[in-house]
Amino acid sequence: MPRRILFLFLLLMLPAPSAAQVKLGPKTIQFCFWNVENLFDDRPNPKLDEPDRSFDLYFSKDPEALQFKLDRLVEVLLGKEFNGRGPDILCIAEVESQRAVELVQRELNRKLKDKNHHYTHLVY
Repeated sequence: MPRRILFLFLLLMLPAPSAAQVKLGPKTIQFCFWNVENLFDDRPNPKLDEPDRSFDLYFSKDPEALQFKLDRLVEVLLGKEFNGRGPDILCIAEVESQRAVELVQRELNRKLKDKNHHYTHLVY
């Protein structure tokens, strides 16, 4: 109960937004969760055990295979379902490393013409 009171007090202490800050109308946020199934990066990771070690070696030693996977992911993410801009929030599962996520981010941004739609924040 004391936390609710503190929250309410802090909320009441916030300044009212100016007319310039108020946006009219609803905003739709597109969220995508996708199990990308064994997305590995371009660097070998000797700490992995099987079966991940085989996937890791395959993608780290075959840049064409990795690029093919990235191209297919980006093709879907920038498809008509997301109006060619990609989802506002993308959550992907079965990703080996932050580097693998950065590769997806790089490819999305490379293919997005409007820099206002580039992905700038990454959480791993």
